Amino acid sequence: MTVNLRKIIESALAKSNMPGEMHPLQLELETVISSLLQISRIDIYLEEERVLTDIQLKEIETKISRLINGEPLCYIIGHTQFRDIILKTGPGALIPRPETEQIIDVAARYIKNTSFVIDIGTGTGAIALSIAKEFPQTKVIGVDVSSEALSYAIKNKEFNKIENVIFKINDLCSGFPSDSFDIIIANLPYISEEEYNDLPSSVSCFEPKLALTPGKTGLELIEKLVEQSKSVLKSNGCIILEIGYKQGKSVKEILNNANCFKKVEVLTDYKSLDRFAIGEKR
Repeated sequence: MTVNLRKIIESALAKSNMPGEMHPLQLELETVISSLLQISRIDIYLEEERVLTDIQLKEIETKISRLINGEPLCYIIGHTQFRDIILKTGPGALIPRPETEQIIDVAARYIKNTSFVIDIGTGTGAIALSIAKEFPQTKVIGVDVSSEALSYAIKNKEFNKIENVIFKINDLCSGFPSDSFDIIIANLPYISEEEYNDLPSSVSCFEPKLALTPGKTGLELIEKLVEQSKSVLKSNGCIILEIGYKQGKSVKEILNNANCFKKVEVLTDYKSLDRFAIGEKR
């Protein structure tokens, strides 16, 4: 049947009570349609009238309904971008955030060709795969407690054709021998219970709680990992943690109180917010 793509978008905006030129939802609607029909967003308007199958039209309607109900765009289209790799993602895996991309640049200070890097709480494999691709002489392992999240990481390794990385289910660094890693890098759940209750529904209703909050303070897993890292990290190795913007002082204290690290520091992100904590093992 012949349909008008512009009218489909206008109708969806009206249903969402968000009409208006170039509303943020309009961009997402265009992305859903262009992704499904494999056309550019501008093609939606250059050729408004298109012949679609009943299956195509039904799929567009279903995905638009999901979008209006608040489901994240990348769950609907099935992928997102992180640095220069495309990541397949979906329900059960945390969506990689743009601010996390900077952790690769922080790690680059310490990575050598022979480095053995472990990415804790790897999720879709965003950090592990980016390091493996950008530093192809390194050896990288990504671990997570969620088999559902790891299924995406494994798919992303195959999709991006990155060989120098493996993924496995594991609880942080438990079970690894002493002096295993040159670099421990982790973007662990760090949202407190109070903060979790205030998250927008587009996050709390769709992304896995396990990947967002570890408990009351938000620091529980960071404390546990720092303690484990004292044995599995090689001398002069480093731990790099992504943290909440209010946690800089607390995480710095955790690292200092471990009596194992030197040159402990907190770095800010591009918005000048505390975002990364680093410690080098004595």
